[in-house]
Amino acid sequence: MREKLIKSWVEKAEKDIGLAEMAMRKHKYPDLICFHFQQAAEKFLKALILKFSDKAPRTHSLSYLLDLLEEHLNIPEEIQEAILPLEDYSVATRYPGLPEPNWTDVDFAHKATLKIREFIKDTLKL
Repeated sequence: MREKLIKSWVEKAEKDIGLAEMAMRKHKYPDLICFHFQQAAEKFLKALILKFSDKAPRTHSLSYLLDLLEEHLNIPEEIQEAILPLEDYSVATRYPGLPEPNWTDVDFAHKATLKIREFIKDTLKL
């Protein structure tokens, strides 16, 4: 049962990446692209948390999710450095009047999310 739930979180994360990459190819909506990369990272982290817990916490805080994981795993520094800057894209990209991500931000968010995906899938052996 838990394995199925973990895979469901990973599948949802993959959809966020797919949607963001589709928008990247059209060179549109950098704010929403960054949001979906943040969402993918969040879902990957929650999938990994489910390896150690019965439920994924209801939060958008990547740093909180990272703290939970560090109770069970040694998270490589490069993964920590990839996760933390994505945190701002959860809320700031959804409302007007806040700084808008640019294409440099999109490039960073894309590369960071792919690193996170690789680490999580390797750790989960998926």
